[in-house]
Amino acid sequence: MRERLESFGAVNMMALEELAENEQRLEFLTGQRQDIIDGIKSTEEALREIKRRSRERFRTAFEEITGNFGELFQELFGGGRVK
Repeated sequence: MRERLESFGAVNMMALEELAENEQRLEFLTGQRQDIIDGIKSTEEALREIKRRSRERFRTAFEEITGNFGELFQELFGGGRVK
């Protein structure tokens, strides 16, 4: 048993301190990772909202342009209708 114990070699007296430092580092990095994940999620939500609003505005503008074009077409060509 003694030979086995001695075969382990020298004990690192700083191991507990290093463990505590590494645990703090892990906690910090885990928090940073979560912040990044949350940021990505927030950005994706913002992009979806921008896309939704852009489509809505485009549709509204397109309908308005179509209506104005129909009026202009009738004025320019003396009647008729736009298909």
